[in-house]
Amino acid sequence: QEDPELREALQRIGSKVFRLTNPPATITPDAWRVLSEAFKSDERVRVEVRGEEDLLALVCIALAPPSAAVLYGMPSQGVVVVRADETAKSRALDVLRRMER
Repeated sequence: QEDPELREALQRIGSKVFRLTNPPATITPDAWRVLSEAFKSDERVRVEVRGEEDLLALVCIALAPPSAAVLYGMPSQGVVVVRADETAKSRALDVLRRMER
């Protein structure tokens, strides 16, 4: 069940918002494009995903600057926060390289 307080807090993150739709078990070319654009922004950004975002977290970690935090939802658990440091980036890139294209 969604927590309204958490949703409200997340809505305050970022001064620029990017939105995209992504189907389950997929990373669409459009998702790559939007995420790449988001990380080129000089502003703090929030990316809102309609659909499945779990694989997109890997893309975000790979593209994010090392100072960034990547947040994504974990059903029935809340929000996961990953610092995009070199270790996290290396792991994300390793998984992405092994995925089917």
